[in-house]
Amino acid sequence: MKFKVGRTGIFLLTLLLLGLAGLLPGYVPIRYGAAGVRLTVPASRFPLLFQVNDKTAQGTANVSSGSDVLGAIRASMSAWESIQTAAVRFADLQITSLESSSSSDGMSLITMADIPANTQLMGPGTLGLTRLIFDPGTGVIHESDMILNPGVSFSINLSPDTYDVQAVVTHELGHALGCDHAVAQNDTMFYTADKGEFFPRFLSVDDAAFATFTYPNPARSAMVGSITGRVTMSGLVLGGGGALGTSVTAMDLDRNLIYTALADSDGRYALTGPIPGRYAFYVEPLNGPVGLAQLLGGGGDSYYKNTNTSFLTTFLTDQNLPGLVPRSEINFSVPSGAPTLNIDKMGRNDPATGALYVGGGAAVVHPGESLTLIVGGADTWKVASLDDVSILGTGISIDPSRPLGMIKTASGTNVGIGFNVNVAPDAKPGPRTVRLRLGDQVAASTGGIVVGMRTIPQRSLYLPYLFSSSE
Repeated sequence: MKFKVGRTGIFLLTLLLLGLAGLLPGYVPIRYGAAGVRLTVPASRFPLLFQVNDKTAQGTANVSSGSDVLGAIRASMSAWESIQTAAVRFADLQITSLESSSSSDGMSLITMADIPANTQLMGPGTLGLTRLIFDPGTGVIHESDMILNPGVSFSINLSPDTYDVQAVVTHELGHALGCDHAVAQNDTMFYTADKGEFFPRFLSVDDAAFATFTYPNPARSAMVGSITGRVTMSGLVLGGGGALGTSVTAMDLDRNLIYTALADSDGRYALTGPIPGRYAFYVEPLNGPVGLAQLLGGGGDSYYKNTNTSFLTTFLTDQNLPGLVPRSEINFSVPSGAPTLNIDKMGRNDPATGALYVGGGAAVVHPGESLTLIVGGADTWKVASLDDVSILGTGISIDPSRPLGMIKTASGTNVGIGFNVNVAPDAKPGPRTVRLRLGDQVAASTGGIVVGMRTIPQRSLYLPYLFSSSE
């Protein structure tokens, strides 16, 4: 099996003070420490200034010839600035000869310089990281340094066997703004990327929700809808931190839009941005493919350390969300129990060789394709019928004429299932979700399929809806 390369971020701080934690909105903000102090850039720092190392700007040896690195960085900034409901702004880039940035020097640097000060920060398989200098008492971010791995091959034009600079920088800018890794695999802020994968250049509605909630544009804030509610078990709120980290998802079944949130310790959650439509709502444990280990604030005595995963995924399907500017409330009652069914990997067959590819993120498909999808994870191989497999969203159908297949390792160990799908020629770009059923258990791969384009489009195709409009 071939696994995708992960992206990580780290914190540097000189003082540890704890603040108060509040309602967890849609997307996943970085929360520091046991009290969950939320990291944000103060308004006084906008427009946010970054300086770029001069060798990085010119293109280092690990970047394909002809790649406009500065252009890619500017395009990444433009992606965040283009969210009309948010007030995120960046200053024009400045060039510097500095190859690395020391903590608390007051300068936010972007560098790919191949020097020990940078490479020693890179973990195995890391494409890039963002180092945040912040006040642990208030969460105010004072400095953000972005380091792209000089040992990784990059390009901006999908050169063979390279990673997309713009996709990685767009992701790291999210960290610089205070966004943690996402739950939905189609989000720019999901923790993995793959060679030749460019869809993370285009922010999802979840990514936009983070910027909208954290840095709202007052002129547009009234146009943004929300869904709030509470997760309970047998009619009782999961107390004692038991609901913390419960993953709540709303998927627009006709527009293929996915909104996510993590519940707080009282079971409360809030989704930012949903518009009127037909939805599937579901609550699931944070047990894969994103778990505590993938959250930047998830280690040690962290806010998320008491995340509850001892309940069964629960769906509410075909729920209509009416109104022009929805302010809706959706509550969930979930059954307790340790789930055995879990999807933690998605994959597909290679169109050229037929070989199977399984990764840590979404399986990318294209309009007009017929292919084999792979779903892996605990007990997925026990799903025995296509009747227990479904794809949420439009434009992808399961081929009933081809039987469900078992996926095994070379040693014969069961690891998942495979089934054939047809992607409609007019399938809209964006995410889809795979759902499996096994007895009384259900599991979902949120955004586990992304309908992509074979060539890089000139504008975003994944962020048409944040306002409360059906256009």
